[in-house]
Amino acid sequence: MGDPPPPPPSPSTYMPTVFCFRITDIVDTDDPNRFKFMFETLNWSNQNAHGLLMALNEAAIIGGQQTIRPLITSADIDSNGRPIGSGDDDANFPPIDGTGTFTQFKLGQTNSWQVARSTNSMVIFSNPAAADDTSLAFRDLLGAATPGSITGTTAACNLVPGCTVTGRDNLGRQVVSEVLNIETVDNGSPNIDQLPDNVLDGFVLEVENFQPGSAISFNWFLMDETGTQSIGSAGRGNQMGFGTFTIRRHEDGTIEGEGNDGDTIDIPTPPDGRRAIRAVGDDSDILFPGNTGTTQSLREMFVFETFDQVQFSVEPGPGLTAPFLVPQDNILNVSVNSELLHPVDRCYFYGLQDTDLNNSQVFTMFPDAGYIISELGELFAGYDLEGMDMHPHDKELYLSSGDDTENGHPNGTIYKMDITTGGLTKIGETGFGEVAAISFDRHGTLWGWADGEGLMRIDLGNGKGTLVVPFADGVEDMTWNNDGTLLYAVAGTRLYEYKFATNEVREACNTFTAPVEGIDMLDSGELVYTRNNGTDKSIHEFNINTCSDTFTSPIRTDYDDIEGITWVCD
Repeated sequence: MGDPPPPPPSPSTYMPTVFCFRITDIVDTDDPNRFKFMFETLNWSNQNAHGLLMALNEAAIIGGQQTIRPLITSADIDSNGRPIGSGDDDANFPPIDGTGTFTQFKLGQTNSWQVARSTNSMVIFSNPAAADDTSLAFRDLLGAATPGSITGTTAACNLVPGCTVTGRDNLGRQVVSEVLNIETVDNGSPNIDQLPDNVLDGFVLEVENFQPGSAISFNWFLMDETGTQSIGSAGRGNQMGFGTFTIRRHEDGTIEGEGNDGDTIDIPTPPDGRRAIRAVGDDSDILFPGNTGTTQSLREMFVFETFDQVQFSVEPGPGLTAPFLVPQDNILNVSVNSELLHPVDRCYFYGLQDTDLNNSQVFTMFPDAGYIISELGELFAGYDLEGMDMHPHDKELYLSSGDDTENGHPNGTIYKMDITTGGLTKIGETGFGEVAAISFDRHGTLWGWADGEGLMRIDLGNGKGTLVVPFADGVEDMTWNNDGTLLYAVAGTRLYEYKFATNEVREACNTFTAPVEGIDMLDSGELVYTRNNGTDKSIHEFNINTCSDTFTSPIRTDYDDIEGITWVCD
């Protein structure tokens, strides 16, 4: 996924080079794959920003021996900015001699924002005062460029420290501008260029599972004064008010990238004697301008090396929104306008929690995203949802109800759930009482178990059930194998196997240590299951051939009565 800047308002405008995010410090921790990143944010939109929402997107790489992506472990605000934990925010230092001009030091703003919300996949930073003097001021880059031609090019350039109008392009058609040193872009403030300071440092994220070769990528949105709307999103608002921000950890070795030699640069001592030094380690180490805790490549200001010689590079950019890693994080209901250059397979887990007698809550879990759990939809009071499965082709989620319904909800009914919004749609009544379990075979036929009646085939058009195998006993859940030849069902601690072709039933296992509530078949041919003992909140894995658990560490959830489950991979 690339992130080119938004197109200029006029084809005759030449837009200057800017950035919206910049890493200002990286700190190693005791865990070699956990790091703290501090960054500054720049506001090139058309209004003051009062919040910043960052949510993981799918543009991530799983590196090393990990099986899950890097995830957020915590977020914080360091009010005085770089370095993390101490010192003042000397927001910028002089450019390297010969690459730009600099006449005055800039003291960065105090960051008085707070962490309003933090999960493993999303963070919201907000301005609690909701006042302009504590907000992030703007420099309206696209607005300045609107007139086009020389006027627009010059006006946009005047907003960017270090930018100069240099003449026409190689074909002599268009006035162009140039930022001689990208380092100067965040140097502006009222006492330097008499314009608002559109830079705020001191945002801190701690990330774990960051193995060599991994990457973590965010969708970011600057928020308006209400704190509930983004300043821009795909097709709406200002296109400099949102974008993506990707951090990659390089494999052990030298920095990758064209023209980067990885050398540490010796910076001349500023006139007042202040020096840019590491936030950790040897205080005599001189840094590339504007960064502490990291050294930076000579030719690329977005490549970094920590004190422990761990190397990162970053790619910030406006105007793009990638698919959210956790769909429920799209709380702004924004459109996605990019896709992965190399899509990866993903797995999803859906669970159905039974609360009290007949209240049902669907939740999702993302196995390759650190088992992040998120509720899907509302609490369906009185529905008594019992069974759940995903259509193998359409990837639509179906549910069935039992016979303890209330509030006018019918027994033995089939529903379909929107996996984006959590909305529930009634398909129809089966004609049976309690439909305790449902399962799709590989052809997309839905089967259900009616307690006291037996196995039935269900019409997806109207929900009507047709009894196929009469059987008086009840089961808790069932699932087809991947070939569609065997149907497995659980009752108490027993696992039964039904061979459809010969109408044979056998007891496959009786080794579960507690009554089983929900089961589903993995692509590997093993089962995932949940227990019904009131205290076990875990997801377990089971080998049918050996009749034994295979997870050494069961997956923990927040739920203790999971009626139905389904695990599906792209």
